[in-house]
Amino acid sequence: RNNIRLSGVEERRDGETWEQTSTMVSALIADKLQPEDMTLERAQRVGPLRGDKPCPI
Repeated sequence: RNNIRLSGVEERRDGETWEQTSTMVSALIADKLQPEDMTLERAQRVGPLRGDKPCPI
């Protein structure tokens, strides 16, 4: 499996499903990196809420 960890990506304070996280990550990567071919299998936040800081993805 190939993994990346993203930090500093804004997090919804009212809760965020893994589907919402996956959609957000796909859009972010497509916009910033513009890959020719990308398959995202899973995207999830890691760890508990940390005050004002968003959890890594």
